[in-house]
Order: sequence, then C-alpha cells, then structure tokens
Amino acid sequence: RADRPLIPASTMKLLTCLAALEALGNDRTFTTSVLSPAKGVVVLRGGGDPLLHDARTAGRASLQQLAATTAVALKRSGVTRVTLGYDSSLFTGRSWHPHWSDNYRYSVSPITALMVDSGFKAGSGEAEKDPAKAAAMVFGKRLAKAGITVSTTKPMKAPRGAGELAAMHSAPVEQLIEHTLRYSDNVAAETLARQVGLATERGGSFDAAEAAIRDTLKTLGLWSTGKVNGANRGLSRHNRVSPGALAGTMRLVLAEPRFRSLLLGLPVAGVSGTLFDRFDDRAERAGRGVVRAKTGSLRDVGTLAGYLITADGAPLVFAIMANSVVRPFATRDWMDRTTSAWAACGC
Repeated sequence: RADRPLIPASTMKLLTCLAALEALGNDRTFTTSVLSPAKGVVVLRGGGDPLLHDARTAGRASLQQLAATTAVALKRSGVTRVTLGYDSSLFTGRSWHPHWSDNYRYSVSPITALMVDSGFKAGSGEAEKDPAKAAAMVFGKRLAKAGITVSTTKPMKAPRGAGELAAMHSAPVEQLIEHTLRYSDNVAAETLARQVGLATERGGSFDAAEAAIRDTLKTLGLWSTGKVNGANRGLSRHNRVSPGALAGTMRLVLAEPRFRSLLLGLPVAGVSGTLFDRFDDRAERAGRGVVRAKTGSLRDVGTLAGYLITADGAPLVFAIMANSVVRPFATRDWMDRTTSAWAACGC
C-alpha cells in the first residue's frame, strides 16, 4: 500500500529536514544577537537557533558566552546598569499549533524565535510557557554574573539601526538536522520549518512554514494530492504521508550528496538515538548497527523509515507505517524483526 496516506508520526521529520536542506543549504547558520538602541538599553534578539544553550557547549551558541561578550562591550562604554528587552518577532503568528493536543503542553514548548535549552526549565524537563521571556531571564542572570545590573526585563522589538554589542551563530543547518533526526527533536524540527518559511519569503508562521515545506517537497517529487502537512514535527494526528513518499525520500537522500547530513543523523539500530534501546532480541541481531532509520510513535501509531545494507551489499530503502495499532510494543518488535530479516538477506 505504498500510495496510501497514513499518520506518519515523527517520520514526518524526514520530509521536514529534507525540505530544510533543499531550501536553506548545509552551511546556513542563525544568529542570536544583543543590540543597543539607546545607552543603558539592550535587546536580546532571537534568530531562530533551535539549539541555543544557556551554558557554554562545544559546537553550540550559548547565552553564557553571549552575556560575557555583551558585558565587556557595555563596560567599555561605561555602562553597568541596563534595561533588558527581548525580541522574538522573527517568527510570527501563534506559538502553539491548534493540531497539538493540550497533553503535550508539559513536555513540548511553544515555538518562538528566542528560546534556550529547547524551551525547557532547567533541571525539571518541564516546558516553559513563555520560552522567549524565560531565555531573557536566563540571559539577565548571566549579565549579572558578569557585573551588569539588570533593572527591568520586558518584551521589546529592536529598532532598525540599533548597534550590535554581541552575536553568536548557531551550528550549521547540516548539524542541526543531524541532531533533529538522531534525537527526534520536536522543537528543532518545527524551528527549521519556520526558517524554510522565511527563506522562501512566505513568512515565519506555522501556516507559512507548512506551505513552504509542501512546495519544496513538490519540487522534489515527494508531495501529491491526498497528503496532509498539519505540522512539521509529526505530533499532529492530522498529518498524512504515504510510505512511498518516505521511501522516495530515502532513495533521493542516498542518491544526492547534498543531502548527506540526513544519512548521518539517522539513528542506528541498537547503537544511537531513538533506536538505541531497540533491536535487542536474538531475532533482531542482524539489524544491529546495520538498520538506520527514523522512528515515529503516537498513540496507536508506529512507523519506521530509513535504509540498510543487505548481507550481500545491496542498499535497500524502506518505510513501514502502522496505524490503528492495538499492541504498540508487538508492532515495534515486528518492524525490528522484519528489517533485521532484510539486513540478513543474501539475495
């Protein structure tokens, strides 16, 4: 049933990431900056970096480093007390998708152009209700540690022409995509989709991002009538994608070197990412370290799409989609056993 549209769950991220690579390129980065529209006023402006961290982290932009650089620039101009504004206006419209269940609000943060540590509260794993404000508060604390007193923190759109005090660039898109697929990062997937909307001049809203993803996939021959993109990260039960589209995505990725980061980001069976704790039965042994695939899981939905190299050295792309699942763990094991059997094939 290769052409039958079904709920894809997080295998939707394969399509989103492919469209992001096509529209943005491998090397594109996103900038978080600190601007000063007036003496004693600084504005933290979000650039849509999905992996902005609080503490210094190798290969990632951090508020700690950004605050340190900002403090040096402020002190150099004789300023030690500031009003802190925060600007998340790059993304427009709603920050919470109407297709997402309220059950997700604890574990999934709203999407804004300014957020730190994926919008989660430090130490609790609970999602922030206002990620932009939370990021600004964290930044204010970092400024205080660097010797700058913050008198007030409030939303503030940075005016054009405001001088830049400091800036940090995200990891390149290819690395963002590797992370997104390996850990099925919902925030990163949705943020990248917004960036596709902006890059294609449709805008930074959910609707613009979804239209941009669809149109980009159409140009690649992977989107047709009957498919539905109700959200780019795969949480929506309104999404409909066919197994053929997912397998076609993997075929294209294997054939085109510019999409290589999608291959590098795929979890490896029994080794990494969301497949780390799978392929653990004897019947699944042949698939360990061989099957590389994106997982998908929602209530009564299980999916798996990727590629493997068979025992005789042949590359094989696949997509397995199960909806209306009654026994989710048994279904998952069936997928693991099936792909392991393909990996063992000496056809």
